[in-house]
Amino acid sequence: MSLAAEKSLPQDYRLEAWVIFSLIGINFIWGISFVAIKILGRYAPPITGTGLRFGIAALALIIEAYFLKARIFRLPERYGVLLIMGLMMALLNVLCYTGSLFTTAGRTALFFNTQPFFLLFLAHFFLPGDHLTLRKLSGITIALFGVTALFFDKLSANGTSTYLGDFLVMGSAVVWACQNLLVRKLSLETGAITILFWQCAIAAIVLLPLGHFLETGRQVQFTTQFWVAILYLSLIAAGFSFVFYTYLMQRKSIVRLNSFVFLSPVFGVIDGWLILGEPLGVKQALGTALIGLGIYIVNRK
Repeated sequence: MSLAAEKSLPQDYRLEAWVIFSLIGINFIWGISFVAIKILGRYAPPITGTGLRFGIAALALIIEAYFLKARIFRLPERYGVLLIMGLMMALLNVLCYTGSLFTTAGRTALFFNTQPFFLLFLAHFFLPGDHLTLRKLSGITIALFGVTALFFDKLSANGTSTYLGDFLVMGSAVVWACQNLLVRKLSLETGAITILFWQCAIAAIVLLPLGHFLETGRQVQFTTQFWVAILYLSLIAAGFSFVFYTYLMQRKSIVRLNSFVFLSPVFGVIDGWLILGEPLGVKQALGTALIGLGIYIVNRK
């Protein structure tokens, strides 16, 4: 069945080898996205840059839909859910970027990656078959300790209050978890490309005017690095990996899939070391090991 297919799908909670390798690849792409976002931030203010990223992604998805014959403009009966999901896409980015201004980079990464915790509890109540178990809770907790080790050197705020920033970033994690839940439920009746197109289009419509009014002090610098970063984020991270991830969410346990999200900060740290020259040491190795152990516990039979 193609990515454009739009009908009810059978659920299979096993993660075969091809799914696991696909998830590792997807999170590798998302890990590079952390580096691309840092580069993009040098040449564009955050809200405007994010709006441009989603706008370009929406245009790319129109082309992708044309070749895959996906009817992205044929809205489902619950089209209001698509509107809510697009607004949530905009909100979680505004909360995360605003929160990051009032806390440290390490704390931002830590609190943003509490998302699997929130989704674990939401899935228990709203998704049949994705029940909360001690094994899943233990695995996600261990993986979160791994994220803590990964960014341990960047957690200190040097006496500065970070409560507001931490709260906003955690709020973005809650929104992200709710959005994933809605994506899973809507993806059972709507194609992956349709869902992502409307999320990106609505987010761009909201964020671009918002950035215009709130970020008057900075202008976008259309350098080569700007275009490389924004095209990577728009075409590869959104246009390919998120579409494929939504495709997997139609068929697999969202909690099991979501546990692999902890790999993206690992790849982000490694890519930051390779591309930006950021430090890499024993704590990062320990964090990676804990994250791997946590993912294994969540998914073991």
